[in-house]
Amino acid sequence: MDQQLATPVGLELPVLPVRRQACYITLPQPLGYKLPMVIDPSDVHFRHDTETDNHLLATTIVRDEPPGFNFDWDATRFQTSIVPQLQRRLPTCTPLQLQRGWAGHYDVTPDENPILGVHPAHPALFLAVGFSGHGLMLAPAVGKILSEAIRLGRSTTLDAQPYRLERFDTGELILDAQI
Repeated sequence: MDQQLATPVGLELPVLPVRRQACYITLPQPLGYKLPMVIDPSDVHFRHDTETDNHLLATTIVRDEPPGFNFDWDATRFQTSIVPQLQRRLPTCTPLQLQRGWAGHYDVTPDENPILGVHPAHPALFLAVGFSGHGLMLAPAVGKILSEAIRLGRSTTLDAQPYRLERFDTGELILDAQI
């Protein structure tokens, strides 16, 4: 459930859509090894394409614009945000050749962690929102946790209490340096 679904029924959720740009890049020559997923503190993430040795997939989070459903690819951000970070991390890989780019969004909470569990004012409403691009990776665990909460009244696989909606009102944010 995101804010578009929550608002008509009178619920406020602290989840906002933040644009994320992605692109497919050709390297001038293969590195000779496969890069893992690199998460740079600059909000640029990149990794090798799984099928070739001379292509990268790179993304950046667009934090300097108001949240919203903006799916426009901004080619200037490739030059201003992505290229400098890739050149810093891979100084021998120039020039980088942009093949194509696209934009989507992340559903972001104030601490960039998901909201998981029962809504405090509506005990029949179970929330699993704000996964900021981790939804597919976490889906099996989230499904198990929510099924336990529904069937047993609590989750036994993982203590989901830190991910409750109320943490934003109580100031008990989840601080994770890797997010």
